[in-house]
Amino acid sequence: MNQFLIVSILIFVSSFGCQNKTLLTEPSYSPSILQGLTTETATQIAILRHKNQKLSYKVSPEEPFRIETKSLPKSLWVVDHLYFNELNSGTVYDLDVINQDYQVIDSRQFKNLDLTARDLKIAIASCMDQRRHNASIWTDFSSHNSNLQFLIGDNVYGDVETKIPSLASPIELWEKYVEARQTLQLYKSKILTPTLAVWDDHDYGNNGGNQKYQYKNESLRTFYSFFAQDPIKHKHYSKGPGLSFRLTAGGQNFFFMDNRFFRTADKVTPDYHWGQQQQDWLFEQLQSQQKFSWLINGNQFFGGYQRFESFEKNHPTNFVDVINQLKKLKTKVAFISGDRHLTELMKISKADIGYETLELTTSAIHAKVFPSSWDQAPNPRQLYGKANALNYAIIHTQQTNNSTKINIKALGLNQETFYQHQQIIK
Repeated sequence: MNQFLIVSILIFVSSFGCQNKTLLTEPSYSPSILQGLTTETATQIAILRHKNQKLSYKVSPEEPFRIETKSLPKSLWVVDHLYFNELNSGTVYDLDVINQDYQVIDSRQFKNLDLTARDLKIAIASCMDQRRHNASIWTDFSSHNSNLQFLIGDNVYGDVETKIPSLASPIELWEKYVEARQTLQLYKSKILTPTLAVWDDHDYGNNGGNQKYQYKNESLRTFYSFFAQDPIKHKHYSKGPGLSFRLTAGGQNFFFMDNRFFRTADKVTPDYHWGQQQQDWLFEQLQSQQKFSWLINGNQFFGGYQRFESFEKNHPTNFVDVINQLKKLKTKVAFISGDRHLTELMKISKADIGYETLELTTSAIHAKVFPSSWDQAPNPRQLYGKANALNYAIIHTQQTNNSTKINIKALGLNQETFYQHQQIIK
């Protein structure tokens, strides 16, 4: 038996001591790779590997990069972060993953992102239970040649099958992130796409969790370890409290809001969905960055009609305050949300916010789905809806000086179109 095979067997046997049920190692383990926050000249790439794997990375055309490894002491799995800062505009780069025997075991392609382009296509997904993975819907999701991919919450089901029901310890959450990274077809795509993410309760680590979750700081570190979006200094980027941040692309602002780290209990006084500090940051940004803006949240905004979580239902006083502040701004906004395990598009009326706009909810790309409760609890704002079906969404936007043209398409398995909607917001 050769030395390499002996080492591989020993690594495989040692992995049984960890809680993750799907741990794989060389030679059977295929690297899990994600491209994250990207500008015209910089990008970040996160690569999951077993800590005993000796990997190196080669980029063609050759560009300098640095590597930083993220780890948790009790885990057999680490994440290498590759940071590039000198990319050339429009160049397609090949990334090779090389093992200790100097063999190329994986190859991907990536490029930078033109943040100033006025035409933008975005693929959006939420609620991706790794126990109910569906590879084909990810293949479809990646096939749209989008400029950006948004993962908007419950990107990992980290609080399931834990010692304390619905509450993950730091090592349990880390291992669930590992399991998701090993499982999801998204992380095996040969063509990498800049991917931006924010969490909801399941990837936060506490079902229905709020600011009192005792491991929230550890969860924050885990999230940044697996998603390649460390804060940067760039005129099109602003880091907010918690996980929140703004990226300006396509002539529009995209605000990814953290609805867990500072969240209060329901209907207390005062009640906060995002926390005072994050809310103040948002409105300072909206006032200083006067472009059409998308507000992106793990759970619904205008969801008071239904019995599940939403900003409007769980924090009603704060919701009214935020909407009243939005009405006063010159900047117009639209809303993107997940969580509901259904897809619907709402018309937000002039009576609601002072002008007509939209809220898109898309969920789940793969998780348990249910029949609609719209018969018992109809949504008066709904334009379209589809329940009991896996789904994701594509938004195509075109920005002019005076308006934002939006084309929204909700899709399911085999790229079945559930609805499509066009709207111009001036």
